[in-house]
Amino acid sequence: IGTIFFEGRDDAAFAKAAYIRCEATENWTGTSNGSRLLFYTNENTTDDPNFKVCIDDSGYLGVNVASPASMLEVPSSSTYIGKFFNNRDAADTHGLWMQMGADNGTGTTYYINAKDGNGDTIGYLQNASGTFSAHDPSDIRLKENVTDTVINGLDKINAMKIRDFKW
Repeated sequence: IGTIFFEGRDDAAFAKAAYIRCEATENWTGTSNGSRLLFYTNENTTDDPNFKVCIDDSGYLGVNVASPASMLEVPSSSTYIGKFFNNRDAADTHGLWMQMGADNGTGTTYYINAKDGNGDTIGYLQNASGTFSAHDPSDIRLKENVTDTVINGLDKINAMKIRDFKW
């Protein structure tokens, strides 16, 4: 559909520094004009812009992903994929706000699902029917020599002192 080029000049000639390209994502008609934006920039010590960011026809954002499969997709081979730093130096400084799930808190909502390098779940933050918890799953398939314990769990529970109190 169109491209906007950003160029600079050294002592000899003009060179592309970056560009933004708009591409059609469907065959256009009078009522269907789907498109996406692709952003290209030069890395230091290079002279040919490389693809960096896509905003697709659904509003999905891909960083180094030309066809993002979710609202935000950011693959990385770095030590950390992202950093949120709020250095406001005040008691009411906050981090992330996540709002999702059923309005009445029913069902199970996963806020963060931690996976290992193979994509296997190793833990998650969830709300299950109104109870928020950090969950560390225990998978019997990953264990060896599983036997019944010699500890009598009921003795331990019966030894606990239960207290009533008011705030």
